[in-house]
Amino acid sequence: MTRMVMRGQGNTARLLGSYIDPALTLSTNIDKCIAKARPKACAILTCMHLCTREDFVLQFETHVWCHLELNTGGHYHASDTVLTRLERF
Repeated sequence: MTRMVMRGQGNTARLLGSYIDPALTLSTNIDKCIAKARPKACAILTCMHLCTREDFVLQFETHVWCHLELNTGGHYHASDTVLTRLERF
């Protein structure tokens, strides 16, 4: 028995803030989320020696965490291979 692989056709669409690709892997959604959050996290980490741990956590929650939680509903439907990129972030 051969396994049928479903591949969608068309362009990526944006629906309620989440980017949905035709293959429904949500890889575009994860990539855009990481692209917004990574530069902010790197900037906060480079300035970490200038502030206390509590200030560092507050800056992270304010500037980075909001981008990671923005599309949580879309992350629930993402494939496992795509979610590993988000976990490595």
